[in-house]
Amino acid sequence: MSTTVAFKSGQPLFSPEFQDMIDRCVDLMKLDIVQGLAYEQEPSLMAARGVAANPSRLAPIVAARLRRAKPGGKRGRADALKALPLSELYDAGIRSLARRYNVDLAAPRRIVDQIDKARDFAFLAPELRNEAKLASLQENVFDLQVAEDSPAEIGEEEASIRRLAPRLSVDPSVLRMLVEGSRGGIGGIATGVGGLGGVIAPPIVVNKGLHFRLHKVKCIDETNPEWPGDDEIAMGGTAVPPVGTPTKVAEFMVRDDFDDGESKTYSPPKVLKTFSLSGLTYPADFLMVLALAEKDNGGLSSFLQDLWEAIRDDVQLIIAAVGAAAGLAIGGAVGGSLGTAIGGPLGTIIGAVAGAILGALIGWLISAVKDDIFTPQSAAVHLPKSNSTFAGGALTSPQFTLNLRDHGGHYRAYYTWQLIR
Repeated sequence: MSTTVAFKSGQPLFSPEFQDMIDRCVDLMKLDIVQGLAYEQEPSLMAARGVAANPSRLAPIVAARLRRAKPGGKRGRADALKALPLSELYDAGIRSLARRYNVDLAAPRRIVDQIDKARDFAFLAPELRNEAKLASLQENVFDLQVAEDSPAEIGEEEASIRRLAPRLSVDPSVLRMLVEGSRGGIGGIATGVGGLGGVIAPPIVVNKGLHFRLHKVKCIDETNPEWPGDDEIAMGGTAVPPVGTPTKVAEFMVRDDFDDGESKTYSPPKVLKTFSLSGLTYPADFLMVLALAEKDNGGLSSFLQDLWEAIRDDVQLIIAAVGAAAGLAIGGAVGGSLGTAIGGPLGTIIGAVAGAILGALIGWLISAVKDDIFTPQSAAVHLPKSNSTFAGGALTSPQFTLNLRDHGGHYRAYYTWQLIR
């Protein structure tokens, strides 16, 4: 029997321990960005202090995004091409964080390497030891959210029985007995019920691919100031497979004249990503990180992907350090980029954690430097088996929404997942 898919929309919920990790990582990565932007702004001055290269991996990504910004528009900075916004970012809050974590923003070492990762995140060790708890957390992160008007949750085999029984003029309970009695091997159901006199042989089917489809983007409330001019809204993002390298969701203009209540509808739905399911080990989890930008100047998708990957690698380093101190075998060697070395439920959780940190950092950058990007939101799907289906045996999920709110505006994106067989 196939297993019903679970999926998540918006920002996932974490255990208190992983939420604490997220909060601390956001603090540390804010410090990392400020440290690296100082080098980007004054490399000669920092070199005289002994900082020969930018110690931050995050800051060059942020700097490239800020330098791409052009004056004009609703939030365009007049000095966009002249200076990085250190005066807005290096405030009393950042100085307080530097004292709290006892780090030096003018040091040549990265912020994450200035702390004792194993000690400062030791509270994660019990979580990492408990495989059952990690599996449960993975399920909670990818919690099932079914619309109230969606079909009842039944398996594909159950749905087939309900369809076949009336057509064969047989009792569905008897047909179920025959089906369940034949599960010892792979193949058809031998029966002579109802004068069929042959074999009911439903094919063994597996999912070959997975579409993420955008149906509509609606302007609930235009960004401020609402006058003069309409919103020019672009969309982009990152697609994260269970294994392998994340890929960009190619940036595209949704509409260049959004006003309150107006929508852009895609009919047929716009496929933003197709994941191949060939050769996967199940269960398998898929993540989409999407954002909007008002009057974007390009580079949105690259920015999101590069920043997500840099965050993910730091999260993996922290978890690997905690695991090594606790005598746990987690991922690759501590001290270098682990890439996609950590898999299974923990790998899934790390991807979602990186997405939550990404959203928090971009929210901080928005408020500080008035970038035109909206805080990213995530959509995730969990496939337990190779022949999993959505509720009622459907190959297409119910329609879900992502709510993106920033700059005084509110946009809603409507999407579905679709299995390919």
